[in-house]
Amino acid sequence: MPKNLSNAVLFAFVFLGISPLDAALAQGSGTVLIDLLDKKTQDPLTCRVQVLNEQGRPVRPRSASQERSWSLIESPLTVRNRKGKYTYRVYRGPEYAAGGGDFELDTNSDGYDVLELPRHANMLEEDWFGGDLGAHMSAKKLLQWLPAEGLTMSVQLGQQIVAQDASEQP
Repeated sequence: MPKNLSNAVLFAFVFLGISPLDAALAQGSGTVLIDLLDKKTQDPLTCRVQVLNEQGRPVRPRSASQERSWSLIESPLTVRNRKGKYTYRVYRGPEYAAGGGDFELDTNSDGYDVLELPRHANMLEEDWFGGDLGAHMSAKKLLQWLPAEGLTMSVQLGQQIVAQDASEQP
């Protein structure tokens, strides 16, 4: 593509509010939606999720908070990406069993699945609290991630104690 034409196309994308990545994905991508639910209550869960492509590289769901190769997902998990095979792992703290699965995206495909995580314990009902005594992130980010880790409090190293209202814990 000539340089002037490619600059014009890029300008058009920016002017219309479309990123080149959005345009590329729209041409050859698929979407899968996965509900993350408590097996007994069928309530949606906030979880820590890792999605990997065929090469084992992390794929980051858009509009999700990220920490290293993990994404913070408030159910449902939505993955829109190029054609290929993907695996995912889901964690919801010590009270729930870990889960995961795999899916394949094809050009212009849509898929749906449900992952139900069985709960093994309810620490609040047993007067226990979960905490992290060595967190390395901002207080704002900690408050976002506490539910996904099944925790009610955390201590930032060299900072302060961050606590979630225990009545909000599922």
